[in-house]
Amino acid sequence: MLDTLKQFHSYLPQTGDPGVNEPIFSGDQLIVERAVNVIASVANGLTPRKRLDGITMQLGDWHAAVKLLTVSKILFTYSCSQEQVIKDHMK
Repeated sequence: MLDTLKQFHSYLPQTGDPGVNEPIFSGDQLIVERAVNVIASVANGLTPRKRLDGITMQLGDWHAAVKLLTVSKILFTYSCSQEQVIKDHMK
């Protein structure tokens, strides 16, 4: 994971300009947890490159969001009870 993050870090803009937006890396819960732990383990590096400065992780749990939106649509579109929706769509 450390080698992967170092490779990603080599592609980040190194301008030092505060107007440049930092890219956000997205992944599932396991990837984000591993990346955050690796970044924390090198946080005492002497240079921004060794500290992996500029890598921002974001949880991208796409499947959970789609499931939430699907159930929300069913709840607000059809006139049925919440228990019936859960029983029918969580099989």
